[in-house]
Amino acid sequence: MLEDREQGLRAQFKDQADRLVQQAEIMERQQARLDGYKAELVWQAEKDRRQAERKNAARDTARTREFKIRDSHSRYGQALRQHYDIRDPYRSLARAFMVEYGAFLRDREYIGRHIAQAEDPATRRALKLRRRIEAAEYLEITSNRIAEQSEIIVGRRNTDEAVKQRKRAATFREEAQGLREQYRELQMSHVLYRTEPLKPVAPKTSEPEPKEKLVLTNWIQASRDSLLSERRYRIRQKQVC
Repeated sequence: MLEDREQGLRAQFKDQADRLVQQAEIMERQQARLDGYKAELVWQAEKDRRQAERKNAARDTARTREFKIRDSHSRYGQALRQHYDIRDPYRSLARAFMVEYGAFLRDREYIGRHIAQAEDPATRRALKLRRRIEAAEYLEITSNRIAEQSEIIVGRRNTDEAVKQRKRAATFREEAQGLREQYRELQMSHVLYRTEPLKPVAPKTSEPEPKEKLVLTNWIQASRDSLLSERRYRIRQKQVC
């Protein structure tokens, strides 16, 4: 049952990436009408670069102290920065879509390895929730992107494909929001407070590990510190009263 579900999800992930590439090829054939979109891509790549710099300077915020859920937009932003070329806009855009897709699958397999070796039920559940959240958010943002590109290709708003894809995106967004609420509740539970950090898990292939490996191994300690701080604050408040 779980294996069938995973295969079904992987088919959806691949369909999204393939459709984005197909749209890029169509847009390449409509070069004259899409000069404005090229300019927007350049602006988006620069915006993502600036956002990445700001995020790197703010790693010690409360959110980064959590057991980090990957920002689904970051993969696309990174892929654009690395592969988008204004001299070859649509082929380089197609490459960026597939790089984003590959990065998403590597992140998913990375979490899967930790799920397989997790002994603590709460830690395992947190990892599973994270994987489901990232899957829903990937499908949400790629559905919205397909909708936008469909309107650009056709030249009008609310094409049949755009309407369909935005409905899908709304469904995935609602799913991700509900899962994030479960994740926050689990993170603050006393069960997680007593768990031990995960040990690194060697990949079965030669693919490089995602950069957020240290976040996985340090999350439990960060959660423990956060909970202790909150308890001390509440005790002080009661003493004042």
